[in-house]
Amino acid sequence: MHHRREAVYTYDNYSLEFYPLDADFTVGLDLERTGEVTYYCNICLPPVLQGNTLSFIDLDLDLVHREEVWTVVDEDEFLENQQLYDYPTDVIERARASLLNLQERIAQQQFPFDGFLDSFIPTVLQMKRRGNDT
Repeated sequence: MHHRREAVYTYDNYSLEFYPLDADFTVGLDLERTGEVTYYCNICLPPVLQGNTLSFIDLDLDLVHREEVWTVVDEDEFLENQQLYDYPTDVIERARASLLNLQERIAQQQFPFDGFLDSFIPTVLQMKRRGNDT
């Protein structure tokens, strides 16, 4: 559920999700119907797990990997929301620093960008072929 937009998004693909409780990012590894694998990383405040509910505050900036290229997206949304929601300076600085840290982690192939998530792709694809939604 996206609370600000009051919307629920349904995706017609399989994905692996990584939500570190001690970091300012999330990672979604989407397995498209075309066979393409897309990484989608949110810059956010650290995710919080309360009971069976996982939540995070998205800070708008995203880093996406498609067709072998990493791209920063939603920069315009980040700038708009700074004004609209009066982001404090420390939140703006934290988001920018988190983006740089994430880019560095990717460049150095640090977990989870060290192939760890990729190692699960064959299992997910096998589940997909069997029609298993678990």
